[in-house]
Amino acid sequence: MIYVERRELLGFLDRRLVSREKLGAEPLHAIGKVWKQEDIYKTGLEKSLTVPK
Repeated sequence: MIYVERRELLGFLDRRLVSREKLGAEPLHAIGKVWKQEDIYKTGLEKSLTVPK
């Protein structure tokens, strides 16, 4: 999960916070673009397994 306003990248595993990283706005936007691109190619099964945002 990305919080651009706080400049944080949070990583969760089984709904538990496992990683927290402070990053600048530019790297966070780059990560967001990659995630958006990857989302285009997800199958219906993969989309049904994702956690709601």
